[in-house]
Amino acid sequence: MKKVNVDLLTGQDNYAILKLPDRRFPGALIPGDSLKLLRDLSESIVRRTEGTDNQELVDEATELFHKLSERIEHYERMCRENGLSLPYPET
Repeated sequence: MKKVNVDLLTGQDNYAILKLPDRRFPGALIPGDSLKLLRDLSESIVRRTEGTDNQELVDEATELFHKLSERIEHYERMCRENGLSLPYPET
């Protein structure tokens, strides 16, 4: 774990905006449980698009699911490596 100073542009719990020292633009902090919820919602969208004739919609929904899944996997790996518990049950 590396400690760095960040600029916190807003203090709202689930909507924190922060700027890392080496980044040009600020980022939005998404808490782990909220990230997991977004990933789960995207999975539901993928399931609902299956069987439709709109292949572009299926492809975009699938891509969104995969991108969010990669973020969740990284989040969970970093929590494990740093001895932190997850804010949701691990499946």
